[in-house]
Amino acid sequence: MDYSVYKKYFEAEQAEALADLLKRHNIDCEVSQDRDSLDSLYGDNHFKTVYFVKLKPAFFEVANNLLLAESENEANQDDPDHYLHSFTDDELVEILAKPDEWNVLDYQRARKILESRGKKFDQRAIESLKSKRIQELAKPEEVLPVWIHVGYFFVVLGGVLGLFIGMHLYSSKKTLPDGRQMYTYKTDDRKHGMRIIILGLILFLVYTGIWISQLQ
Repeated sequence: MDYSVYKKYFEAEQAEALADLLKRHNIDCEVSQDRDSLDSLYGDNHFKTVYFVKLKPAFFEVANNLLLAESENEANQDDPDHYLHSFTDDELVEILAKPDEWNVLDYQRARKILESRGKKFDQRAIESLKSKRIQELAKPEEVLPVWIHVGYFFVVLGGVLGLFIGMHLYSSKKTLPDGRQMYTYKTDDRKHGMRIIILGLILFLVYTGIWISQLQ
């Protein structure tokens, strides 16, 4: 089974610390580094080196539960000056609803603060929030039409960028918090990606034939 991205960090120390914790609990993982590629073209403008902690998808939930358990004791040490105390109940509930956007400690603290305010969430409620969030994240992402046009434009010119965009549109996948992988973009956009790839291959053969004929 292939490894999938579990967490990403912009600091190597954070990635290594998580990897060490996972390995101490016999969860196989690996750390790699890369730079954002086409994500920056679609609006996620990070140009720094990214450090990925990767796991086998079957161990995502095990790792999630481990991180929750590890952060439990620290979350119990209430800090009245912690910035989460300034959050409204609705804002704290949003943290529980979107744990993928927050670190585990903030997630635990948000739950503790809500409990101190008389807003308790039992395991059934937590699982319901988690399920809704996964359904939301599983929805295909939108691609700006301009990038589809750019893909066609560059592939007609014989540019590698066009093929790269086509391959990204067609094959890009995202990993959900439960370890499942889904195609990133909706079916219509993936069809455009395949058309760009096919057009690029056809034009490559055509341009190659023209170039060879000119040499003769």
